[in-house]
Amino acid sequence: MEKIVLLFLTIFFFGCQTRFEKEAENPLFKITNNQIITYNLNGNEMSRIPLKKYQKVILMTSAQAGFVKALHAENYVVGVSNKTYFYDSVFHRSQIQEFGDLERLRIEKLLLSKPDLVIFTPSLSISKYTNLLDKHQINWLIVNEYQESTPLRQAKWIHCFGAIFQKQALANQIFSKVELSYTKIKNTFENKKNKPLVLTGMPWQGKWHVSGKQSNFAQAIQDAGAIYFYDKNTENTYLDNEQILTKSKKTKFWIHLGIASSLQEAKNMFPMADKIPPFVNHKCFNNTLQKNKFGANNYWERGVVYPDLVLEDLSQIFHNPNFEKGHFYEKLK
Repeated sequence: MEKIVLLFLTIFFFGCQTRFEKEAENPLFKITNNQIITYNLNGNEMSRIPLKKYQKVILMTSAQAGFVKALHAENYVVGVSNKTYFYDSVFHRSQIQEFGDLERLRIEKLLLSKPDLVIFTPSLSISKYTNLLDKHQINWLIVNEYQESTPLRQAKWIHCFGAIFQKQALANQIFSKVELSYTKIKNTFENKKNKPLVLTGMPWQGKWHVSGKQSNFAQAIQDAGAIYFYDKNTENTYLDNEQILTKSKKTKFWIHLGIASSLQEAKNMFPMADKIPPFVNHKCFNNTLQKNKFGANNYWERGVVYPDLVLEDLSQIFHNPNFEKGHFYEKLK
């Protein structure tokens, strides 16, 4: 399970790719009078479905569950990829079926369940399934909210899910409150001087997968009144351990240490951790406060929908020396 989570974190952060200036012209999703359409980063269409109320939906990732739960639409979910990937127990109910992830998708079982919508994330292996779904007249949608350039743009996908479940008014209400709260916190630190430098991540298979400086995660750090440690490149990249040790010399905080819940676990995962200043100074914080017995983390569900809560935690980490734990983050000891 730990390897699966680490792999997911790697995919997530590496997936938070840089958006182009034409972003406003080519949003990742669009809702028209009769359709919901999603696009890739280049503005090319990925999927489209009729605009109507869907009542038998299958979710392939836990991030989608956060939007569903916020809209009180969980009763419309009839299946998921794997229940252990989902934090909220509402998605562990016996009436919800499991179909496996894309590498082991039980497509025949899925087809027999006769859903009216299957929600995927982008993958090279999707087409072999979507062709079958088309043949059986089952709608499918590709959702890539994690590729948005800012936390608010990612949270704005609540509108897409609001359209799926015909709960647009509630979606508008949720996002408006989140946007107001997020902006208020961001404005507090916008002109702050002497911002701390922040290291993020842990190595995976000997390499650090580093998001570009214009990813939504890097943006959250900036909005919280700090500086992302890797701000010279707009693209995602790989760094080796020696490069990380060099770049971390002036960092004050270290966050998102894989699945580590303590400093000792962090050192077990990365033996050279004691060469990093925030580790030595006990300034390490991880988003591991809300995990269930399977290791699923509510940060990847509720945190996606409510980035203002994430930003509140980050701002406390960077500017409150007495911070121990918040909504999602905890200080590692």
